[in-house]
Amino acid sequence: SNVNASDFKVGAIYINKKSDTAGYTYAHHAGITKAMEALGMDVDKQLLIVDEVKEDDTLVGAAVDTLVGEGCNIIFGISFGYLNAMADKAEEYPDVIFSHATGYMSNPNNYNNYFGRIYQARYLAGIAAGLKSLETNNNNVGYVSAYGTEYAETCSGINGFALGVQAVNPDATVY
Repeated sequence: SNVNASDFKVGAIYINKKSDTAGYTYAHHAGITKAMEALGMDVDKQLLIVDEVKEDDTLVGAAVDTLVGEGCNIIFGISFGYLNAMADKAEEYPDVIFSHATGYMSNPNNYNNYFGRIYQARYLAGIAAGLKSLETNNNNVGYVSAYGTEYAETCSGINGFALGVQAVNPDATVY
């Protein structure tokens, strides 16, 4: 169905407060609002947010139901733990687009995931850590990764960091 641009509504489910002034939720909120503004949309009228939603399928499902009930045409879910509930709701609401930050689930119709090239920043962090290891004459460098090392985004972060360290200190060992 065709939707007039001024009638299009964007929904967002945030893990933290929409009023955060820094961090993960803040970065998503800034990205969504800047994209909407670039498209000529009225953020105050066309963006609906349910914030402080824990990674719980029932709570995420309820947030989706709220946003669909308000007429949202697309819903962004920004936390990894939202993926199962969003997959289920994408089936329930085939006319709504569901866009999930991170993860590995999608369908060919209305459910996708997105993630920035964070491994590039991890590589730069590795270079900084490698340079510090040279400065301190300590070839042992540590990296604390997110849980779930079977996920590509976690592995790419670890690998990016390790390659950055080794680019400046080939004798370093990354733990």
